[in-house]
Amino acid sequence: MVPGGDTDAAQFHRERGRGSVHGEGVEVTDLAPNLSKFLNEHLVRDQRASPHTVASYSLAFERFVAFAAKRLKTRPIRIAVQQLSVPLILDFLDQLEKEQGNSIRTRNLRLVAIKSFFRYLEFRVPACLELAQQVHAIPAKRFDRGLVKSLDMDEVQAILDAPDTGTVNGVRDRSMLLLTYAAGLRVSEAVGLKLQDLGHNLATVHVMGKGRRERVMPVWGIAQSVLKEWLAVRPDGPDDHLFLNGRGKGMTRHGFAHRLEVHATTASRKVPSLVGRKVSPHVLRHACAIHTLDAVENDLRKVSLYLG
Repeated sequence: MVPGGDTDAAQFHRERGRGSVHGEGVEVTDLAPNLSKFLNEHLVRDQRASPHTVASYSLAFERFVAFAAKRLKTRPIRIAVQQLSVPLILDFLDQLEKEQGNSIRTRNLRLVAIKSFFRYLEFRVPACLELAQQVHAIPAKRFDRGLVKSLDMDEVQAILDAPDTGTVNGVRDRSMLLLTYAAGLRVSEAVGLKLQDLGHNLATVHVMGKGRRERVMPVWGIAQSVLKEWLAVRPDGPDDHLFLNGRGKGMTRHGFAHRLEVHATTASRKVPSLVGRKVSPHVLRHACAIHTLDAVENDLRKVSLYLG
């Protein structure tokens, strides 16, 4: 608080109206226009970030700006970059963990988004250089990374056989899971596939990978057959995603993870080793990596090229 009962934010904006923050000649940088350009132009056009990355960064700033506005007792459109101090950022990150129940991994991802924004400002707003330097010095929080427990061939096969292919959703799920495993796709790559990504006679699939890196993956015999079965019953509609949810929209990451969890539970009734196991999309990709490594006689370079 400041004399007269004003909040720090109120004093900041009163001085801002006189052209100063901490003294005459100090430049004030509005957050709103710079953040809009960062999210809507820079990430997409200059960084060629994936839709998933843009959505993740947008969510990070949606929550950060709301937190900052509440803490500074001002409206989001009146926040200045100079008000986003290191203590404020640290308090936001702590709040994500303690009050929102976010994991340390999620906390670190939010910090990456904030640092990326300040890196963007470095080359455009010299007045923010010192603050940017301070933000970049914030360390990521350390945490124990548990080893991913892979699936053996019997477990994978049980999961792939779990969908009821007597239903449209079952045909879709079997095709989606089999292609993801066979090609070692990340969940973002699988749900991002479009009809036009399928090659001639379904012999290949074009994948837009992490960092906008592209690769063309072969689609083997059984996967081709299952894909044909899905395309034969895939609902018509304006959405050109390969895999659609029940509303005719592109399957989401969460939707994929939920369907996989359902089928892993079903498979556990036949394969007891799956009981209580957390089978995520990453675990399915990891299983592909391990099984491919065995097939190429432990040649890590080949596995790396295959998985992208």
